[in-house]
Amino acid sequence: MITIRVPATTANLGSGFDVFGLALKLYLTIRVRETSGPLSIIYRGRGVGEVPVDERNLIWRAYQWVIEREGKRGPHLVIEIENEIPLARGLGSSGAAIVAGVMAADAVCQLGLSDERLLAHALALEPHPDNITAALVGGFVACCVTDEGRTLYASLPISPDIKAIIVVPDFELPTREARAVLPDRYSREDAVFNLQRVALLATALQHPHPDLVAEAMRDRWHQPYRQALIPGLEEILQLTSMPGLLGVSLSGAGPSVLALAIDNFEQIGQNIQFQFSRHGIQSEVLILEIERRGAVIETGGERLEK
Repeated sequence: MITIRVPATTANLGSGFDVFGLALKLYLTIRVRETSGPLSIIYRGRGVGEVPVDERNLIWRAYQWVIEREGKRGPHLVIEIENEIPLARGLGSSGAAIVAGVMAADAVCQLGLSDERLLAHALALEPHPDNITAALVGGFVACCVTDEGRTLYASLPISPDIKAIIVVPDFELPTREARAVLPDRYSREDAVFNLQRVALLATALQHPHPDLVAEAMRDRWHQPYRQALIPGLEEILQLTSMPGLLGVSLSGAGPSVLALAIDNFEQIGQNIQFQFSRHGIQSEVLILEIERRGAVIETGGERLEK
């Protein structure tokens, strides 16, 4: 039996559109073993009845992708899935599934893949390096894609006092829809606005000050265009003066909202929840610590952090 645990992630953090990712202590856990029979998938947790439990399952597809690209023949599996991550809510659920499948292929077939190779396989299936990289390595990461298609990333310091408050509304927003509303071009003024803030945010979370982080998380690249898809978001992004609150943004492409805070977590979550309720939207508040280790695999009693 091989056990793989992959964290949820939040991306962008406001100004860091397609740059920043942050791993959270909320998990997709899978247990896999070889079988001489057909594929068997047992699913528990969020998404029961929605997630395919046959060859269409994303974890299985990622597993198959890797062994085919590596020129191997892998066995069929029994896959037990326990999922805590809300689906299609901007918390990296698909990225976590892909990372789990890629790591399962590496472990089951004893491929010995490097982190770079694992990352390349995962990104071939979902080209969002902010989520995928944070899920794989954990913590707060910045990433970029080179002209040759390689993904480079760096781990950034983040204060241990910071927690993530995630408010999850009761509707889905597929990433393709959230990206479809974005413009093809930006003005120089808006480009400079975001560049200033993303540079500031890269260091502001190490020794956080509310005024600094709140300004650094402001954005003109994606959130203004997605407000029409998420009732209440415009008001939520203006919540910047509560005790303990550092800054507020969409979580990934949404519709969930991320608040970074050092205190007063429950009250901050309730205030964001209230803004959703004013638009007739029910929501759930999750108060999560930062996952600093990333994806973890256990095989034969040995724990390896990828």
